[in-house]
Amino acid sequence: MRAVCVCNDPKVFADNYHGMFDFFHDLYPLTVGSRYLILGMTIFRNQFFFLVKNDFGSPDFAPSAFFEFFVADVPDSWKFRSGRDHDVSEIDSSTELPCAKWGYPELVDDSNHGSDLEAREIDALMIFEARYQAAFHEDVKSSLLTLLEKVGSLISSEDAESLTMCVSANECSLALELLTTKLYNSKAYIHPEIVDSIRDLTITLRMDSFLADRLILNSAD
Repeated sequence: MRAVCVCNDPKVFADNYHGMFDFFHDLYPLTVGSRYLILGMTIFRNQFFFLVKNDFGSPDFAPSAFFEFFVADVPDSWKFRSGRDHDVSEIDSSTELPCAKWGYPELVDDSNHGSDLEAREIDALMIFEARYQAAFHEDVKSSLLTLLEKVGSLISSEDAESLTMCVSANECSLALELLTTKLYNSKAYIHPEIVDSIRDLTITLRMDSFLADRLILNSAD
């Protein structure tokens, strides 16, 4: 599950988020236009947050308002937990718990995991990174398989089967390169949506954008 960042200025949401970002004097470490993998979600003080890896490579509970609206299936590995939304006027805010959490098991089952991530505790960071890498690979594989379905008759059934096996073997970069090459060589019309999907995957896999850019000629009317 990924979401596109549409804002990184916390001051825009200062009123809505009850001053939770008053300590920010600069932009939030997210890049507008970039797609971020979501590892979990929380509702805290009646506000909705996504757990993502920020541009510094650290876990962050970022306001959902920073991201474009989207619809997606909840990952099968996620768990859910609801809890009491404490009144901050009655208890110290440092002990306040989210009223709901979705995400990987440790985030939901361990009431301290979220605060440990914010405190940059080593054990929590190691769990987060392991969960991120697993989710990253599953997300890429799922996106590639969806892309293979979209290209349909543009490639042969034998090529589709071979590329699917490549994806299943976690050779995603190779599969994307081979698919793009076959589409380019076919000289067939390539729908812009397919080109955009390939471009997104090249960015995600940190591959040369040339793979997608050269398909623009095929997508011209």
